[in-house]
Amino acid sequence: MGYVGNLAIMVSISRAIDWLNDNSGTIQAIATIILVIVTYKYVRLTRELVNETRREIQSKRMEELVNKIMIPLKEHAKANYEDLANREYGYKFRTKRIRTFKLNLNDTTILMKDFKQDYPSIYEKIKTHDELREKLKTAVRNLAERILELPDFKKRCHQMVKEYNDNASAEDKLTGSQLEDFPEILIGDIIDRTENFREQDIFRRFWQRYRNELIGFLDREEVKEEVKKVQELTDELLKILATIVSELDNEILKIWRKYKIELRDYVVI
Repeated sequence: MGYVGNLAIMVSISRAIDWLNDNSGTIQAIATIILVIVTYKYVRLTRELVNETRREIQSKRMEELVNKIMIPLKEHAKANYEDLANREYGYKFRTKRIRTFKLNLNDTTILMKDFKQDYPSIYEKIKTHDELREKLKTAVRNLAERILELPDFKKRCHQMVKEYNDNASAEDKLTGSQLEDFPEILIGDIIDRTENFREQDIFRRFWQRYRNELIGFLDREEVKEEVKKVQELTDELLKILATIVSELDNEILKIWRKYKIELRDYVVI
């Protein structure tokens, strides 16, 4: 390249430098815009990654909450409702217990604490259920003890056994240990107004013969108040259990739709 060519290059460089000097503000502005765009995209990408991580953590949390707390609570409440709707208390004289579940709000796990915080309305209903359930247990026990205290109840039970054994085959007779606390053994079935005993139950034939007379003790004037109390508490529990089951179902389905979680032992209708 000759002298003229070098001179031309130097002139071009000089003009470029002059242009940069004249337009330094514009270039700085463009650089700032580019930096802002890059920074914005970085922040947005970072935020999206953080949000996605949060969603994954929240989804796992809700899946665990539903499967370990909400579904078991719903199933226990449903089982309680079915037993009480059939007036099946399952009272056992020796243990003084009834069949219905307490819904275990004494659980101190983090999940249960989350449930109480996220669903305070349902929590309060479950708390009320457990309180009513304790009252029902006491009412059923009082009814059982009141029947057993009737002057003619135990006497008539033993007369029934004698009448039954006098006409029963050798294999069907009630003897020995079967007669220990005999009236107490039957008291739970009297309160439940049990229809039939299982085929293999030793009292099945006896119950078929004397059922109507035995459950007739529930109609006695002396136990009227105790029967009424059991019925009132049963009705209260049925109402609150229906609400608990319905609200838990609704919340479980909301979570399932929002987080697309896997539901164990639960059928989505």
